[in-house]
Amino acid sequence: MLPPRTMLNPPPVGELLTELAAFGERVVRLLGDATADWSRRPAEGEWSLTEIACHLRDVEREVHQARFNALLEDDSAFLPGVDADEWAVTRNYQAQTAAPPPRTSLPPAPKASPG
Repeated sequence: MLPPRTMLNPPPVGELLTELAAFGERVVRLLGDATADWSRRPAEGEWSLTEIACHLRDVEREVHQARFNALLEDDSAFLPGVDADEWAVTRNYQAQTAAPPPRTSLPPAPKASPG
């Protein structure tokens, strides 16, 4: 029996890309849900949907994309750690508008340029 999929035993790149695309589609559907209560926190100290959406947005832009681009430029690039949880307070996520107008799908992925 194979060990569970972890970063020490990752799935093939194609599976990871499929998972990422599916996750993106789930986020798009959630953001288009007009019935969701975006400001409700399920319990004291937990984040609302607005805070979660803002966190996903900022971590994607400022952490994941920055790291990916750094590795494209230098495969031995230093990737600093980030404590993005504190951003919920310092950036006042709860007061932001997280839900964009509904979309039915993600924009098409850019085509890879020939190597």
